[in-house]
Amino acid sequence: MYLYPENLKAKATLWFWSLPDLVLLGIFLAFSLLFFSAFHQPFFVMGSVLFAILTIRVKEESILDFIKAACLYFFTQQFFVWRAR
Repeated sequence: MYLYPENLKAKATLWFWSLPDLVLLGIFLAFSLLFFSAFHQPFFVMGSVLFAILTIRVKEESILDFIKAACLYFFTQQFFVWRAR
C-alpha cells in the first residue's frame, strides 16, 4: 500500500523549493556564474541568491508569493460599488 501526501494534490517539492522554482534557480545560478567568471561582478550571483531566499516555501507559502499579492493589492486599481437595497 502506497501513501501519497494530500491525495496526490500536493505540489512537487525538493527541499524547500517547488520544482519550477528549483529549475529557475538552477538556470539563474548557471548564468550568473558565467557572468561572474567573465566580468568579475557579483551582482548576478547576489540576484540568484536573493531569488533562492525569496522562493523558499514554508507551509505552501513563500515570501515572493506574499510580495506579488501585496503589489497586486496596492498597485492595481480597485473598484468599490455601493448599492442601496
